[in-house]
Amino acid sequence: MREETLRQKEIFDIYYSLGDKRSFEKLREKLKTAPNATKMIPSLTTLKRWSKKFNWQERIQQRDAEISKGLEKKINQDIVNEKAEHRKLIKAILNELKRSLIEYQNEIKEGIKPAQIETIKDLKDISQIIDTLIKLDLNILGEPLTQNINLIISDKYLPSDE
Repeated sequence: MREETLRQKEIFDIYYSLGDKRSFEKLREKLKTAPNATKMIPSLTTLKRWSKKFNWQERIQQRDAEISKGLEKKINQDIVNEKAEHRKLIKAILNELKRSLIEYQNEIKEGIKPAQIETIKDLKDISQIIDTLIKLDLNILGEPLTQNINLIISDKYLPSDE
């Protein structure tokens, strides 16, 4: 059995590039308009013979599978990178909220009336935001969210009405 020539391989590549709607007729048309169209254009019978002899249909499936795997790998890596970026943002926001709450708590302990949080509703809103951010972070990690993560906010963190 003769090996496939460079010309036959080039013609297969052109055939492959025609996509899902490829046909030997379309291949012949493409070959007629190719830059090296001065070469003899194979007949339909020759193209069919080459296709069978050199397993073109099997090679198409194999190449499609390889491209699919490569694309899947790239997409998966993009998803991992995107999740990592979301986690960084969530952690930064959580750290800032934590820092603010600690500062708020310290101001109350020192008898300073903080201006930023004025009602228990404000604290509950912050608690809800933290709860949502933690859930998002766990979701990104693939953890099931079977229970609520509720922070308990006490009235002791509210400024007194003096």
